[in-house]
Amino acid sequence: MSIFNPILDAIGWLLSIFYGVVPNLGVSIILLTFTIMGLLYPLTAKQARSMIRMQMVQPEIKRIQAKYKNDRAALNEEMMKFYQENKINPLAGCLPLLVQMPIFFALFRVLQNPYKYVPESSSLFKALCTVPKGPDAGVLATVDQCSRGGAYGSQLPVPKQFLGMNLSFSAPDQLTTWASVLGFALVALVMLSGYLQSRQAQKRTPAINKQMALVTKILPVFFGFISLNFPSGLVLYFFVSNLWRLGQQEVIFRSIGTAANPKHKSLTGSKSAAVVEAESRERSDEGASDATPVPAKAKKAPAPRATRPAPSGKPMIAPTGGGGLRGLFRPPPPPGAGATVRPATPPARKQSTRSTRSSRTATPTPAERPGQAGRRVSKKKKKR
Repeated sequence: MSIFNPILDAIGWLLSIFYGVVPNLGVSIILLTFTIMGLLYPLTAKQARSMIRMQMVQPEIKRIQAKYKNDRAALNEEMMKFYQENKINPLAGCLPLLVQMPIFFALFRVLQNPYKYVPESSSLFKALCTVPKGPDAGVLATVDQCSRGGAYGSQLPVPKQFLGMNLSFSAPDQLTTWASVLGFALVALVMLSGYLQSRQAQKRTPAINKQMALVTKILPVFFGFISLNFPSGLVLYFFVSNLWRLGQQEVIFRSIGTAANPKHKSLTGSKSAAVVEAESRERSDEGASDATPVPAKAKKAPAPRATRPAPSGKPMIAPTGGGGLRGLFRPPPPPGAGATVRPATPPARKQSTRSTRSSRTATPTPAERPGQAGRRVSKKKKKR
């Protein structure tokens, strides 16, 4: 007994109920998809809230990662403490996917052999295992007899179609032309709806990194190619679930908002992304100001060149030759032939124009001309 048997029996039971309401296997698969997506809605909404909360505190997370980048143990401890304080579950985004994986594999097996998992008393089992023609037409076969190649050959199970497609066969296995075209068109619709879903999520969450954005663009194409080997009923499940997620994401983002504009009560109580980023920047600036700056190594000033003092009583004689080695090896001039250096006189201060004009117009006083005063005295003596 496999662990998937309860899930297989539950899916078969739901299909038989929906088939009893609408006797069409394709419509039953669509109704089954709506039921599964509706049951997973609380987990999907929780995933969206957790994703938005993670975006709101992303600046603080980056600050912690930069602070403990060299200490892995301390980084993990601080991150767990931060998640607990802000009530964030980093694994909440994986819950819907983890829950859907068993359903995916179970639906794959149910659509391959639906008669094995639906109740024998259901109308779906009767539609699959009733002999359609021949001498035994109308006979209801058992589960063992209903298998392909059993007692009634290829007549059983009776293929169930939806818009001309055999839902138990893949698109390349469809023999008729119309069924092949419709099967490949359904695969193309799965790729297109997956791409629109990823694009919608990126518009609402622009903080996604480049690697993740590239994966979300390639994943729908890859998923479409592998859908060529799946039964058409399973491909129909993929397409309907993608359409459901497109509408579901729009409803969720309008009800709970985004990281820049949160609306849900679980998000409005927390700080917005801009506030968290500003606080993280202030903390990083405070950490940078607290750090003591290391002074740069000062360059040593060149030592002054030692000059030979002149002997007392003898003035310095300027060399008459050129510089370099030629001046060193040239013999000194004879005594008395050298030019003596005159003492440097301070430069005369420039007088202002006003002072020069006043000096020109001012009349000299007698004290300034002692000779003239003496001459006047001598003339008076001659007259007497």
